[in-house]
Amino acid sequence: MLDMVSPTSAENEFQTDSTMQSVQARSQTTWSGSVTVTTEYTVSVFDELIISACTNVEMGSGARIYIEGRLTVELNAFMVRTCER
Repeated sequence: MLDMVSPTSAENEFQTDSTMQSVQARSQTTWSGSVTVTTEYTVSVFDELIISACTNVEMGSGARIYIEGRLTVELNAFMVRTCER
């Protein structure tokens, strides 16, 4: 079983014309095949989760997916199943 963890976003700072700017890297994660979520999984505001067509996502008891960023679901027999333990 996979223990899904939120992807990490790197933050970089750079300076132009005596102005400090902060830039956050964007992360793109793709799920395919069979994915088991056993805890909380968060897609942060700058990130994207892509769930490929025909992906089987199993949610353990108490598991949650929080979408603060972007979620793309490629349609073609998408199924979410809850697993009781």
